[in-house]
Amino acid sequence: MSDQQLLREYVDGGSERAFQSLVQQHVDLVYSTALRRLGDAGLAEEVTQNVFVALARKAPFLGRDAPLAAWLHKTTLLEARHRLRKELRRKRREETAVALGTTMKEEDSSLKSLSPVLDEALMELREKDRHAVLLRFFENKNLHEVGEALGVGEDAAQKRVAKALEQLTHLFRRRGYNVPAATTIGAVLHGATQAAPAGLASVAAQTALQSAGAMSLTGLGLWFAKFVGLTKTQTAALCLLASATPIVYEWNALSHAAAGREQRRVELTELRQALAGYQAERARLERELRFVDDSILQLGVEQARRTKLASSVPPDNDPRLYRWSETSAYVRLPKSLFSQIKLYDPAMESNEQKDNRTKWSPALTKDGKISAVLLETMGLDHAASAHAKQAFLDFAQGYRDLEESHTLLTNTLPEGVHIDGSYRTSITSAFPSEGKALEARLRAAVEQTMDKDRADALWNYLRGAFYEFNDFGARTRTLILHFDKNGSILITHPDEGFMTQLVALNEVPQQFKPFVEEWKSTQNTEQRPYE
Repeated sequence: MSDQQLLREYVDGGSERAFQSLVQQHVDLVYSTALRRLGDAGLAEEVTQNVFVALARKAPFLGRDAPLAAWLHKTTLLEARHRLRKELRRKRREETAVALGTTMKEEDSSLKSLSPVLDEALMELREKDRHAVLLRFFENKNLHEVGEALGVGEDAAQKRVAKALEQLTHLFRRRGYNVPAATTIGAVLHGATQAAPAGLASVAAQTALQSAGAMSLTGLGLWFAKFVGLTKTQTAALCLLASATPIVYEWNALSHAAAGREQRRVELTELRQALAGYQAERARLERELRFVDDSILQLGVEQARRTKLASSVPPDNDPRLYRWSETSAYVRLPKSLFSQIKLYDPAMESNEQKDNRTKWSPALTKDGKISAVLLETMGLDHAASAHAKQAFLDFAQGYRDLEESHTLLTNTLPEGVHIDGSYRTSITSAFPSEGKALEARLRAAVEQTMDKDRADALWNYLRGAFYEFNDFGARTRTLILHFDKNGSILITHPDEGFMTQLVALNEVPQQFKPFVEEWKSTQNTEQRPYE
């Protein structure tokens, strides 16, 4: 398990096993650091115990992502400083600097030279870099384990350790130590770790657990528990302090106040966590309530739609219902639906439509041919259908005669139109009165074959088809026939936004055919000398 998992298990459940595992993992780091600072094995063991006592008491207040090894290293240095007098530490540094000089010869001398200032250099590193170095060299973890502890991959952990070694090398050189390379620092760090005496981890863990469980001891009891195993001088000082009853009483009250403050802080943290949980639960319930409200609203809308739909359905005896007659060959359709359906009649397709595989066919052609499928859909028998077909053929012939009588063929272009090459312009003037009479005759002929309702439905269905007949001559129509560079026939409609379409020879309007034949013969005459 990771440090954070063990620490949470100890804080949340009071697991002694978890705390002992933490001590076992980090006891060498703490002991080595204390030994380097103090130079005394007995004092180093005492500092080690005090550090883990501090860990047991402060575990609830450590952040969940706090690097434990870095925290232990820093706490060990602080605890060691309380064991040395300031003047003694300064004197030891001066003596060490004079004795060692600034030149190192081999790995053993490097370890002895750098040990006094090693921890100070480590403290100048960033916390994450120092944590990585402590895990790699002081606790002998591989790079994969270091990466897991730091929450990064193995490559990232290796880069962080290498960067920290480079920084340490720079720090030592700045202090006057001739460190040849970062690898030397790595060797020094490996050698700086001293194994803790056998049984120290168990003793430190037990002492820390007893101290953490004895938070209700008197101030004097806590004092003796904290400073057990002091030196003679410190023992004498302790006896002197113990004899000062007022001072002890005040210290005891202060300790209780500090303990109470920590307890209140823990309770406040727990209350804040509970409040955050309640707020999250409230937000969840509000989201679910909004979802329920939306669902109720949607159900209301759906219920209203179904009620409206049910009210719109006629009863069984309503004459608007269109039922199939099993004795009839036809299916009855509502007239409103008839005008919306699209009929496909292969017999009405042109060659161009067949080539394009278009699943659409006109209901009425320019020559007056009407779709037999359309007439059959109207429910006409054979005789009525034949009469209707003949009525549309007569209408088309009558329209072409009127159109021809009102058409003028000229070789002039409308104003603003420019066309290169040969062309002819056809201008058909409007003949609305004659066209209306022609429409009335067609309508009368159609109504002779069917009732008025079906005639109205057929007329609405063919409304778009009558555009080919200029809506019975309602408008003036201008057409310009000309040719492209390949000799293809083009017809431009100035009245319709100058739309130009390519037409086949058999689709050329009757008034243009003499001109086209004349142009074709001219082209053949011009090409003959080159044959």
